[in-house]
Amino acid sequence: MLYFLKAYHGWYLSKREESKFIWKKLGEMPNIPKKHKDIIKNNNKNFNNLLSPPSPLNFIMKTTNKSEMKEYYINN
Repeated sequence: MLYFLKAYHGWYLSKREESKFIWKKLGEMPNIPKKHKDIIKNNNKNFNNLLSPPSPLNFIMKTTNKSEMKEYYINN
């Protein structure tokens, strides 16, 4: 929500380019509430921001054997 508010208020505080950048990043984030997602989508449409799909999360999970590590990937 803080990032959302920063984008909103940045537009009215003459930080327009930063605001456009934040709206774009917000549009690429998963798990945003629907009512905010609609506002973000509308702003990105108005600013002609082209969104890229969210990148997969990458993490390494340690097993009980410390010498063995496995990589797992999660797609959002």
